[in-house]
Amino acid sequence: MAAKLLKKPQLRGLLKSQLIRDAPVAFIVSAGATLAYKFLITDPRKEKYAEFYDDYDMNSTYENMKKCKVFTAVNEDGIGDSSNW
Repeated sequence: MAAKLLKKPQLRGLLKSQLIRDAPVAFIVSAGATLAYKFLITDPRKEKYAEFYDDYDMNSTYENMKKCKVFTAVNEDGIGDSSNW
């Protein structure tokens, strides 16, 4: 039986040959992940924020917070109360 000869290992230019093969694959995978994140996460989140702020009334929220006495330094009239400082 003849011994099976093994292929010689590549000792020179190994990095270059691997980069030629792996760099385009890495670029394609990273671009795909970026586009997937943009279209699946970022854009729907922006739409939800825009939808929320279309009918959001800051003044009514502020008035409700004043009525519930969330602000300790401002009384219900919106005048600063320095006794709590």
